[in-house]
Amino acid sequence: MAHSRACFKNNELALGRRWLGISILLGAFFLVFQGYEWIQLLKFGFTLSSSVYGGLFYLLIGAHGFHVMGALAILIYVWYRINTPGNPITPEGLLPFQGIIHLPGTAFSCAVCFTGSEESLQAYYLTTVFLTLLPVLMLASIGYWIYRKHKEN
Repeated sequence: MAHSRACFKNNELALGRRWLGISILLGAFFLVFQGYEWIQLLKFGFTLSSSVYGGLFYLLIGAHGFHVMGALAILIYVWYRINTPGNPITPEGLLPFQGIIHLPGTAFSCAVCFTGSEESLQAYYLTTVFLTLLPVLMLASIGYWIYRKHKEN
């Protein structure tokens, strides 16, 4: 994704579009194999109701899957529009999409394993607060970006 944006900055549209297509394929590959993994875990008996960990696992991974589907929809739209005449998408316009795609990766580096120690409990609470506020901050950032772009025009 970052490489395709760099290609677009250098006005190498065909190469940038190719790298964007590779990003789309990798995202689709991820979704297919994530679905396969879920099927295998369900066959093993690991469900939402089998344990607290199962519920947390499916919640986080399910949210990640929806995020990837949304990102793929945006990338496919950009991939299609980048070659059309009168293209409104610029390399600078790709930056917010790139941020949306990469930001949730920070949410998965959290310490949600509760071992009973005070440190783990504190990390759990901070992670919960962070994960609760993250979507609100992302939506507010997107709203502000749209407002700013609308105000410029």
